[in-house]
Amino acid sequence: MTDTNKAEHELAIDLARNSLHLPRSTEWLENNGIRLDNTVPRESTMPQAGQGAFAKRFLANGTIVVPVPLLLVIPDKESLDIYTLGEGNVKMGDPIGKQLVTNYCFGHAKSSLLLCPSSNANLINHCSHRMIPIGQCNENGPNARIKWSSGWDKDTSDWLTKSLDDIKTEIFNGKRGLSFEVIATRDIKHGEEIFIDYGIEWELAWEEHLRSWEPPKVGTSFANFVSLTEMNKIGDVIRTEEELKTNPYPDNIMTLCSSGYDEGQPCSVLKHDEEDESMFWITFTEFEFTEKIPWEGVSLAIKPYSSDQHLPGAFRHHIGVHDDLWPDQWKFLENKSGT
Repeated sequence: MTDTNKAEHELAIDLARNSLHLPRSTEWLENNGIRLDNTVPRESTMPQAGQGAFAKRFLANGTIVVPVPLLLVIPDKESLDIYTLGEGNVKMGDPIGKQLVTNYCFGHAKSSLLLCPSSNANLINHCSHRMIPIGQCNENGPNARIKWSSGWDKDTSDWLTKSLDDIKTEIFNGKRGLSFEVIATRDIKHGEEIFIDYGIEWELAWEEHLRSWEPPKVGTSFANFVSLTEMNKIGDVIRTEEELKTNPYPDNIMTLCSSGYDEGQPCSVLKHDEEDESMFWITFTEFEFTEKIPWEGVSLAIKPYSSDQHLPGAFRHHIGVHDDLWPDQWKFLENKSGT
């Protein structure tokens, strides 16, 4: 970068920073801004769906419910495949699953591209006219849909004309583009759950998952899986190393310890303090030193990659984008794929 280009670059950064501090009138915000707080997270009305997105205020038909900048663009969705690894981390056999991020990305059945947002749009659950009404997903079907950004992301229109090879080049050069927005397809009341249609392929995959899923088999690492919620219901469950010999934790549970300088680090509880039962002597696993901390500093946690989202056969499928929205040059068309 030349001195002139560097100076121009630094000036652009200064201008951008300063613009954030300029006073904006209510009128300017109404005409130029997009609300980021139209939804709040709550437990979904859909059974076992976890959290959902609920309207924080009345949203009229056509309102942008939430902008959806796509911060991660994955040209080849097979890069999210998970394999059994052999010696030297060599992949063995066929894929055994997909990474969890797949569930939060948008894609198309005839495309290798996945588009992954980082916003509260990830909380919006699926609903369709094809489903039996459940919770607030009633006979009216979804109350919102996705579309490409209406102009607030200036790069989207340009990126929609790019080929997959062009997009790979942009990503290699550290560029980003493309944004969706979720818009209301009818008036949405304050407190109503927001739904979009994830598409027929997603729905069929979910139904097949419900039919075919089986609990982990005896002898596997997940056979005695217990959720953290269930463990915490037991009450006083912090166990010393001696107690664990006769009453071990489930394979997916570990202890974390917090002190004044280490927060939430893996640890082992050695014993209760002889003079004060409210204190534990613990050893931090990674640093291999012993310390005395109060019982409030010890908690249970799920071991990495051992949550219920990592159970064998856990559901993985991208959110489907309607065929009319997906550019043709991103698809494996019949005359290109030979299918």
